[in-house]
Amino acid sequence: MNVCDGYSTLNLGYDEGTQKIVATKCCIKRKPTDIIKTWNISEFLKIENLYFELNSLTNYMPEFFDKSVMLGWCPQDIKECNWSEIKQDIHKIEISLDKSCNLKCKFCHIHQKVPSLLETQKNLLDITYKILNDLKGHNLSVRFTDVGEPFFYKKRFMSFLQSLNKDDFSELIFITNGTLLNTEDIYTIKNIKIPKYISISLNGWDEESYLKLCGANFFFKVLENIKTLKKEGMEYHVTFVASNCEEIDHIAHFIKSNIDIFPKYTIYIDITNKDFKSLQAYLKEKLNELSLIKLLEKSS
Repeated sequence: MNVCDGYSTLNLGYDEGTQKIVATKCCIKRKPTDIIKTWNISEFLKIENLYFELNSLTNYMPEFFDKSVMLGWCPQDIKECNWSEIKQDIHKIEISLDKSCNLKCKFCHIHQKVPSLLETQKNLLDITYKILNDLKGHNLSVRFTDVGEPFFYKKRFMSFLQSLNKDDFSELIFITNGTLLNTEDIYTIKNIKIPKYISISLNGWDEESYLKLCGANFFFKVLENIKTLKKEGMEYHVTFVASNCEEIDHIAHFIKSNIDIFPKYTIYIDITNKDFKSLQAYLKEKLNELSLIKLLEKSS
């Protein structure tokens, strides 16, 4: 039995209420657990060996995981395992410190929690780059999460990406609204000698719907960026958000009409909607239809 088949993930975020850096343990399916450590900003900036500090938090504790689901073990395996002897190194770091974004999407609560003090925002950016620079060379996957727009401070971010070598990280995952990228940026990202994956949100099916949902009109710009990702053979995933059956229908039709540029996609339901469960059921039907269409496309 290989006890190291599971992956340890740490999420590093910022809590506006306590004004502290927060480490949260996540499992392979990204189910967040309780907070396991916090630091004041000044404390965090003084950490000399960040990899050692973070790795010490990842002791493999049984309560952190549904082990039978995560590892595929049978109940007897779980019963016989000596959990106290199991430790894991970090596999993935999720960075969700910077909540800055150029959009104010209707369904998103993040833009209401951006630190109000510019000094705090600067410190959070400094911490982000401390994390990235200190963790180079440890074979980690880095995920820039969806609590802000990773390309908001694009000049500094792109400069950092261009400085990377192939052994700095095992993987880079970007979750972006795609509005601040251009063709040159996509070429730059493509040429990073590290495996990368881009999740890009296209929250609408035309200019009007995008403007209504996101408060700005970047629909065609994002669509062109998606086409460039496709043209350049990059790994990407497109996400949509719907709040009623009519919107699901529009998005489904849009995907069907542009199936060649949506090799992977997800339609999310606005969780604030009171009919969330019924919309989920309706969405499932539509996704089944879309899967059938993709299957027919491949066989034709």
